Amino acid sequence: GGNNTGWVFNSTPASPTSPTQLKTDDTTSIANAGYTGETSVTLKASATDADTTETLNLFFEVQENATSFSSTSTPVTGESCASGTAFASCSEKVWYITSASGDYSSTAFTATSTVATLANATGYKWQVKACDDSNACSAWVAFNATTPNFTIDTTAPSAPGTPSTTTPTTDTTPAWTWDASTDGGSGLHATTPYWIEWSTDANFSSSVSSSTAATASFTHSSALSDNTYYARVRALDAVSNESAYSASSTVVVDTTVPSAPGTPSATTSASDNTPTWEWTASADTGVGLHATEPYIVEWSTDSTFASGVASSTSSATSFTHTTTLADGTWYFRVRAQDILNSESAYSANGSLTIDTSVPSTGGGTVGSAAAGTTFLQHQGYLPTPPALEPPPPPIIDRIADILEPFIPPIFRPTPPAAEGEPRPTEVGREPIPVEELVPEQAPAAFQGTWQLLPQNPIREFVLAPLPTGITRLADKFPQLAQTLEQVGISKITDVERLQSAKLTLPGFTQITHDIPTEIVFARAGFLPAESVRGELVDIPAFLTVTEQGQPEQRITTIAGKPLHLAVKPDQQAKSVKGYLVFRSKNPKSEARNPKQIQISNDQNSKHELSVNSLLASTFFAKPTFAQTYNPEDLETRLVLLEF
Repeated sequence: GGNNTGWVFNSTPASPTSPTQLKTDDTTSIANAGYTGETSVTLKASATDADTTETLNLFFEVQENATSFSSTSTPVTGESCASGTAFASCSEKVWYITSASGDYSSTAFTATSTVATLANATGYKWQVKACDDSNACSAWVAFNATTPNFTIDTTAPSAPGTPSTTTPTTDTTPAWTWDASTDGGSGLHATTPYWIEWSTDANFSSSVSSSTAATASFTHSSALSDNTYYARVRALDAVSNESAYSASSTVVVDTTVPSAPGTPSATTSASDNTPTWEWTASADTGVGLHATEPYIVEWSTDSTFASGVASSTSSATSFTHTTTLADGTWYFRVRAQDILNSESAYSANGSLTIDTSVPSTGGGTVGSAAAGTTFLQHQGYLPTPPALEPPPPPIIDRIADILEPFIPPIFRPTPPAAEGEPRPTEVGREPIPVEELVPEQAPAAFQGTWQLLPQNPIREFVLAPLPTGITRLADKFPQLAQTLEQVGISKITDVERLQSAKLTLPGFTQITHDIPTEIVFARAGFLPAESVRGELVDIPAFLTVTEQGQPEQRITTIAGKPLHLAVKPDQQAKSVKGYLVFRSKNPKSEARNPKQIQISNDQNSKHELSVNSLLASTFFAKPTFAQTYNPEDLETRLVLLEF
């Protein structure tokens, strides 16, 4: 401070002036309520003090926009953060910068402090205060009352859509369009939101040109040469965040016309008034000749094609007239067109003099010299050649005359009778009266009375009944017949509904009347030889219907336990023979020896059979088996035991 007659006075610094917010280059300013694409912001201000010798501190308080300023009126450097400190690491949210000792009474102390690591998509506000080394401080000065003062935006816009244009094209300045990008932060750039690149290299590694676009479209201002070009676009937001590139698209520029076709020539005679012309093909180095109409042909009796011109198209290097041409000299020319309908120059004219009075020479080109010779012959100036004898008819037409002398009279047809004379009869046969050959009454089909279907509407149809196997089971089990009737199973078309159903047949002990014939009942229990005896238990049998409409009975037993089968023949029998048949060569077994299967056919005998011996040949060794089963079924079954 200054001295005045022994008294020491200290002046309070003036309020800071010129508060400014800058990007990290310390040059580019950020407008109030603006955006920055950086996560650090530099704050700047100036301060003066009336004392001629003073040390000043500038304090900058920064808060998120939703948070109130909280600094004390007299901040101190010990509790504040140095320039460059991250926002989250500064607890007081106050940054400071200190001046050197000096005279700031007329020249202000101006300094900056950087706040680092600010959060994306977040708005901030700030204020500044000046204090001297005696802790005398000015008032806080807000940067701007309208907040947030600045917002961090490091998010790029979305990628634009794939650019598109008409291709192929003869336009050397094609126009591109694409779907616009979006940006949820600072928004797309105000004047140049898009950057477009084009190149003849699909990877954009060379020959790349570029430009900017104010909208989602772009038209080339400089002509493109014939070639295939690739184009891509990226977007730019207000703080220069760049999006990813769009997918690339192509355009083929082709302004080169095809080469002119060769001179057409006629390949038919002068007497042919629907002549055929041929020519050498055109070539196209660009998009190629037109797929369906590569050639346009014209013909006229005027060699300059100024009048009387007719035209058509051709898909090949030839053309045949479909309408007749009048006698005279005709001129013919052709031009080519490519996929873009760019047309070549005309070929040179071909010509043909048509004279239908001249006999055909059987092909080849007949020019005006031959027509002149014919004209002179007709006028008597040249001798007329002798008339040619007509060629003999084809041999196919003369077969009857050639073979006629070799046919015996008996096989020759009867010659027609002279007018007024009766027709001679064939050898050994009397003529048949006409009334015997032709009936007096016309057949019903010719009278219009024969009807294949009745005229009255058919009101009832009779459908085939249920298959025999199902009806026989219904007769044996009244409950089954009652069940089928209740669910509406009465005809063959209902069988399909049974294929997904599983019916349980009554057990042996549930039969209160005579045992139904041809039904196998199964019971399980213990053999008498076992140490523990028990009652036999019914094993339920399930009835299903195959796709062919035949019932199939399935019994599932307990592994390792004896199975008792009971069946009643449909007539008196001394004995019943059964066969145990495996459907697989590798049946599962829980026997003590897994390679042996134990089977009992009565109470006193047991049999063990090796699984490896279960071969199909064993089945065919027994004539009884071969007579009982269908050979097609034998291949999938392996007879295990006869009992």
